[in-house]
Amino acid sequence: KRNEFSGAVSTIDAKDIVQAATGTIGFDRALGGLAAGVQVSQNTGRPGAPVRINIRGITSPFSSVGGGLNQPLFVIDGVPFNIDALQGANPLSTLNPNDIESFDVLKDAGATAIYGSRGANGVIIIKTKRGKKNQAPKVNFSYATTFAQPIKKVGALNSNQYKSFYNLLVNNSVDAMNSGQLDPFLSYDLANIAKVDLDFDTFQVSNGGINDNYFGNANTDWNKEVFRSMAVTNQANLSLSGGSEKTDYNFSTSFIDQEGLTINDKMKQYNLGISFDTDITNHVKMGSSVNVGHTEVNSGENDVLNQFTINTSIARARPDLPVRDENGKLLGQPDYQYGFMTLEPNPLMRLSNKTNNKAYNFIGNTYIEVEPLKDLKLKADVNASVFYNKNSSFIPKITETDFIYYPNDSYLNEADGLVSNITTNLTANYNFKISEHKFGALAGAAWDKTNFNNSNHLYSGFPDDEVLINATSARTVIGYASNRIETGLYSLFSRLNYGYKDLYNATVNFRTDTSSKFGPDNKRAYFPSLSASWNINNESFLADVSNINILKLRASIGKVGSTNVSDFAFLQFFQNTASNIYNGNSAIVPENNFPNPNIGWETTKEVNLGLDFGFFNNRIKGSFDIYDRKTTGALVKTPIPFELGPNSYFSNFMDVSNKGIEITLGGDIIRSQDFVWSTNFNWSLNRNKLEKLNGASINPYQLDYYIEGQPVGTIMGYKVAKIFQSQDEVDALNAASPSGIYDKASTTVGDFMMEDVNGDGQINADDRAIIGNIQPDFFGGISNTFAYKNFSLNAFFQYSVGAKSIWSAIPTGIYNTLGENKYTEYALNTWTPENTNARYAKAVYTDPSSNGRISDRYIYDTSYLRLKSIQLSYNFDQKLMNRIGIERAKLTLTGTNLVTWTKWPGIDPET
Repeated sequence: KRNEFSGAVSTIDAKDIVQAATGTIGFDRALGGLAAGVQVSQNTGRPGAPVRINIRGITSPFSSVGGGLNQPLFVIDGVPFNIDALQGANPLSTLNPNDIESFDVLKDAGATAIYGSRGANGVIIIKTKRGKKNQAPKVNFSYATTFAQPIKKVGALNSNQYKSFYNLLVNNSVDAMNSGQLDPFLSYDLANIAKVDLDFDTFQVSNGGINDNYFGNANTDWNKEVFRSMAVTNQANLSLSGGSEKTDYNFSTSFIDQEGLTINDKMKQYNLGISFDTDITNHVKMGSSVNVGHTEVNSGENDVLNQFTINTSIARARPDLPVRDENGKLLGQPDYQYGFMTLEPNPLMRLSNKTNNKAYNFIGNTYIEVEPLKDLKLKADVNASVFYNKNSSFIPKITETDFIYYPNDSYLNEADGLVSNITTNLTANYNFKISEHKFGALAGAAWDKTNFNNSNHLYSGFPDDEVLINATSARTVIGYASNRIETGLYSLFSRLNYGYKDLYNATVNFRTDTSSKFGPDNKRAYFPSLSASWNINNESFLADVSNINILKLRASIGKVGSTNVSDFAFLQFFQNTASNIYNGNSAIVPENNFPNPNIGWETTKEVNLGLDFGFFNNRIKGSFDIYDRKTTGALVKTPIPFELGPNSYFSNFMDVSNKGIEITLGGDIIRSQDFVWSTNFNWSLNRNKLEKLNGASINPYQLDYYIEGQPVGTIMGYKVAKIFQSQDEVDALNAASPSGIYDKASTTVGDFMMEDVNGDGQINADDRAIIGNIQPDFFGGISNTFAYKNFSLNAFFQYSVGAKSIWSAIPTGIYNTLGENKYTEYALNTWTPENTNARYAKAVYTDPSSNGRISDRYIYDTSYLRLKSIQLSYNFDQKLMNRIGIERAKLTLTGTNLVTWTKWPGIDPET
């Protein structure tokens, strides 16, 4: 019972999930802002791709898959799985939101310790709808058509702006070469674009400006060419439920046909769910549930294989060139023989790649429950999940520059992966009451086995780009790789509950996990927790206070752990490849891993205090939680000396803390006979700190640095004091520097003047400072519902405040390329003698003064307020529906992600 539960849990209303998920594939994308303490973000906007879900901060910065995803445990109808363990598969994408009955987020150790190492990052429990006994067959049908547009278009220069900017860039670069700032060998590159005279003896250049025949006459809007003006999604849901005196059943199916925002993206999804429960006798019952899903995605771009995203391709494609030639063929972008030019291909060529992804998901549960004695229940259940993913990506020769490893031919990459898991649970549950005292005891054992298989084939040399593009048509097999991994987890767990007069409740959990991922001395770990609650509203001294309906004080303390490490990192791996030859035969040699037999569990200790309240017949209700979590022995993959062979190894180096506050508040502001205005609000604050590195060495080239005493995700870089406006300013600083050079020998007017943080008179790595952090100060969601008679309007907003990130589009490529187009944000805001208050330094090819170093000029606030969904509904008159045999009918109009207010210059601040 909820009033007896003493852990920290957030419950999301199923109808809120359905509303927020309308028009999307995968309800997990819709969770952001719906529950306090839960953050949701995504790496790609492609339908069906996994999202990152984080509960109460980052506990393990280095996840074994993807780098610190910290994904929670999902339990769907008793079937547990972790997204991290599925190697990119996303079973949540095929779970129909309309099938969800309840959705609970367990957040503190008091609630999650019973799940042991699998629940270290929180637990999300999803129960799907079941039938009801003694209910006549009930049919539900819904159909929705949704329309989507890009959240924001890529801001790139138009044709006239492009021509003006490149005249500026070339002239600046010629001046830099003549003044000795620029390597004279780069004159080859400039000669391809500029109207210059070359002296090959001295490598001097003169004149400048753009060659007359360089620019085209088109004014192509690549956004319009790549993106659909409107992407349409059609979704149908059908369910049948009912039951007899002893059996209930539920059947549901759904179909989604979704267009992606880019012209070649298309997704189809099929889902089937079946469940039943039956009383075999008065003391024996059993049941089963199955959810099967299939998703197929066809697209042009492949997120993994391409060097850049399609948005980057749009930003860099030249607007002065047409899309197609006079014969209707896609027109390629110019290519140059010399130098460092890396021009983007025609974006439509990129989308002509053929990528097909097929995913099959199976989630099943079967149980039998026996009650041999009164109040004693014995239960056995078997849970199985199977996720199969097959991907085929063909890159035709026309877009060969997309793939940097094999630039002279077309190629085909075929990969598949299978993850299967079987979990068996045996439990005994005994509940009894003595006078006003309630007791409960649970004991159980669980056996978990996971198998992971994958293979990858790479082919090249195809006779054409359209028909003969299967593996048997390839001229060459470039490579093949396969893996098979099997892991196991054995657990014993117990729980004791005590309650007195619906006033005081206490729960003790204890679990021990034994994992095959660790060496012989560290396989087992123990996870205890204690939680208690006090229902103050039931006290006798509040008996006469009718306006207090809920007033519960909660407290918990506990420890959870994690196996967040590569499988069998305590062992040395070996490989057999064609390149390893000994005595004329292929040899088995060690892989590039360094075993650590002492590797152990990550452990997180957490204390939580909470208050639940409800006043005026629960017209106002909410909760308040404050928590303190500390993770010790977080697993880090740290570099080791090159001479040892392997380049890194896992060990328990890092300690991380998270402290935070969560507030949830809801109520009916106006409640009358015909009109109701209700609102719900949640607000979360989390303060993360990397307490200790304990000697771990972290890659210094990462943008989000790991610094003791600072939050994970801290960005280090230079602070820009100003832009030099005269050569006298440059000369004065050089003269005062101990080395005679303040920053770079090439620094001149229009370059950044970096701040000398340590005061030694010169700029070097010691002058880097903290210039931002990727974690927000606070985040949450706000929902308002207005109901008038049969009409209702709901608007849901999501917000995040205080996070900062580097807009990598600027320093990576802006200064170092010729020919490509540029982002408007940058190109129209660089320094010139006429634009001395610019944000960015002057544009010079290859950036000889290193203005592209990570600095605060490239840091942007990613705070945002988003109208995530708005829904207008009309419920048809119930008397009329009853006359025609329909229990309920509703017409809805829904919009999702309609408006985002943000200062972030990129497409989406969440990505």
